[in-house]
Amino acid sequence: MTSVALVFVLVTAGYAWAFQPSVAGTMEFLLRFAAPHAVLVAYAIRVLSRDGVLFERLKPRWGGLSLGVVTPFVLLMASWAARATLAPQGSERQTWLWLVYLQLGDPEQIQRSIVLSSMLFLIAFAEEPVWRGHVVHELSERFGARRGWMFAALLYSLAS
Repeated sequence: MTSVALVFVLVTAGYAWAFQPSVAGTMEFLLRFAAPHAVLVAYAIRVLSRDGVLFERLKPRWGGLSLGVVTPFVLLMASWAARATLAPQGSERQTWLWLVYLQLGDPEQIQRSIVLSSMLFLIAFAEEPVWRGHVVHELSERFGARRGWMFAALLYSLAS
């Protein structure tokens, strides 16, 4: 459990450090954002390998074709409903979302830059062994598989 708390604290602190307005739209933002992920992915891979569950925890879980078709549609509808409810046009919350976009920088520049795009991809990729691998593994051992997944999702949403 201590390692789960460590992951949560490092990710939360890393996000707070990265999202300083003074580094908005700069390479320093991405480096700050990537720093905790780089440390944690190495730790997670080491722990999961030591426990012999690295590949088992990270392998794709296949479901029925209908689930693969319906799930993205439901997620899209949910995102539209959430956006309309949580950040309606002209609200302070919409302004907050714009600030997040400003922090990332010019989308055109990110799309044209292989380095920036690769960094964003690697950060997202690094979250898999950390959250879906290590954190779920630790919480599942303590609380059971079903509760472990729910607690991991809750911690991930709070940290992010």
